[in-house]
Amino acid sequence: MIDETDAPQELQETFPLVDVSQRSLFEGFPEPETVEELQRRVKEFVRLFEAAETFEDGKRIVLVSHAATSIILIQELLRKPDFNEPISVCSKTVLFKANGSDRWHLKSEPGSSTHLSGGVSFPWNFPTSPAVSSTTL
Repeated sequence: MIDETDAPQELQETFPLVDVSQRSLFEGFPEPETVEELQRRVKEFVRLFEAAETFEDGKRIVLVSHAATSIILIQELLRKPDFNEPISVCSKTVLFKANGSDRWHLKSEPGSSTHLSGGVSFPWNFPTSPAVSSTTL
C-alpha cells in the first residue's frame, strides 16, 4: 500500500509516469464547508492552477476529487456556472485546452463511467433548491 509518507523514490517505482517533484497547491483537508465556501476554494484553486501550469499538446494532468468539487471544477474550467450534471463514483471527465487558447473544452461526456465494468455508480449533483449555497457539504 502506498501512502503520502512514502519516499518519492518508492512512489516513482510504483508509478513511473508520475512526476514526484510536483507539489499540491493546497495542503490538508478542509473542515465541512458550505457550497459557497467550496466555490470560493475551487475558484482560487483554478486561478492558481492556471497561473502555475503550462498546457503543451499531449500533456496530461489528472485532478482527483469528490463529485461536488468535480462539478464546480467543471463549472469554473468551462466557464459554465449552470453546469450541474450528475457525477458518479470513480467517473472521469476529460477536458482539453487547445494550444494558444485560454478556454477549456470537454473531450468526452462529463462524469463518464464507460471505463468501469459496473457502469454508473452513485451519481450525484447539487439539489436545485435556491438555498443550496448555504448548505453544508
